[in-house]
Amino acid sequence: MKPICAYILMAVASVMVCSASYAAKPLSKQGKRVAKALMSTNPNEWQLVESIDLKFDTYHPQGMLKVDDTFYITTVKVERRPRYTRQGKQVSVMDEGAGKGYLMQFDAGGNLLKCIELCEGTIFHPGGMGFDGRYIWVPITKYYPYSRSLIVRVDVRSHQVEKVCYVDDSIGAIIHDTDNNILVGANWDADEFLTWQLDSALEVKDAELTAAERRHANTAKHLAIQDSKYIGSGKMVGFGLKNGPKGRVGGFDVIDTRTFEKLRSADIELRTPRKSIVSGNPSTIEIVGDKMRLYFAPEDNKTTLYIYQTQIKK
Repeated sequence: MKPICAYILMAVASVMVCSASYAAKPLSKQGKRVAKALMSTNPNEWQLVESIDLKFDTYHPQGMLKVDDTFYITTVKVERRPRYTRQGKQVSVMDEGAGKGYLMQFDAGGNLLKCIELCEGTIFHPGGMGFDGRYIWVPITKYYPYSRSLIVRVDVRSHQVEKVCYVDDSIGAIIHDTDNNILVGANWDADEFLTWQLDSALEVKDAELTAAERRHANTAKHLAIQDSKYIGSGKMVGFGLKNGPKGRVGGFDVIDTRTFEKLRSADIELRTPRKSIVSGNPSTIEIVGDKMRLYFAPEDNKTTLYIYQTQIKK
């Protein structure tokens, strides 16, 4: 195993938004086909077509993207776990914990290409991320519910990191809805969704709103979203975990980004050879020809990328 972060690019800075063309095609450009595939697929018929062992320490992976021929994961190295008690939204913290967050890029052979440190003091836990064709949007939070998060974006061409905003909540996953130019974040276990309106320069337009004013309640017995992706036409998909009749299972929800209506919810019962639920953490998808390909990496430290495939129903 290679040591983590052979080099670290730390560039949390103010970066001008330029008008150059986007570097890669986001998932939303395949929106209609992605939505059709997700609305009709049976997850338990997905076929495992490849497993790739990652050749570096991954710590505790959280989110994943595929950009052209390379992959990105967010991950957290927990040096000291937080200690807290919780009653609903009331959280009493004894120790905020300590750690480091990273955005790692790797190739299709599982080789580490870049490691970008993403943390600020006790805000060290990056989550599920979105990609809009130029920027990777990442939430970084303190490691307990209803805490504080920093939203950043990473230019996929230069890997420069720009702070976008802070929010007094623990954001675990985020997407950029490019049709409505809003950010949609899911907080701890996706109890609620939070939104930010962006302007044409991708700056937060409604910065005066509090976290409470941004929140939209999720439904009861909802999916605890771990990673999410914008799939176009005002829709997002969230992958995660939930409680089923026989215990914990995986699942995905297709969600309207304006009303937060669940357009489809499906259970995922697939598990890895190590018995991990496949959608437990990093998850992403793409359309290749007449097939939908799904990528999962649920296991810590010595991580395997599991690639599933299914035919898109006509």
